Formats: sequence, structure tokens, C-alpha cells
Amino acid sequence: MPDKTYVIAKPIEGISLNGYEYLLDSNDDVKVFNSYQDAHDFVSEAITDQDQDEFIRATDDCPDLNFIVS
Repeated sequence: MPDKTYVIAKPIEGISLNGYEYLLDSNDDVKVFNSYQDAHDFVSEAITDQDQDEFIRATDDCPDLNFIVS
């Protein structure tokens, strides 16, 4: 796996203090992208009415993922 990976996330109920909910893959695991560009391409296709970049998070910046993503 690359040094830096990315996920698609949004604050739960729109409140960042609540933590994040993450995009899941077909196995209900957090979908991890190997590059920022891969994550951006995915989000650009799925979200057109908001700033797509606000949904992209580096896995390093998501402490609640430490036990989920290895």
C-alpha cells in the first residue's frame, strides 16, 4: 500500500465534532484510495453540487480509522 492513502468522508450530521462517516466498498469496509487523484476522480463523478475536495481526507488525518485501516 502507498505511503499516503485517502478516504471519502463527511461529518456525521454535518457537525465535525461528531466524527466522520466514510464511504464504504462493496464489502462494507472503508473504501481506501491509493492517491489523492483517485479519490478526487471518484468524488468528482459522484458529487456535483458541492466542493468535492472537502470530502477527501488523508487516512493519517482520521484517527478513528487507525483500527480499521492498516
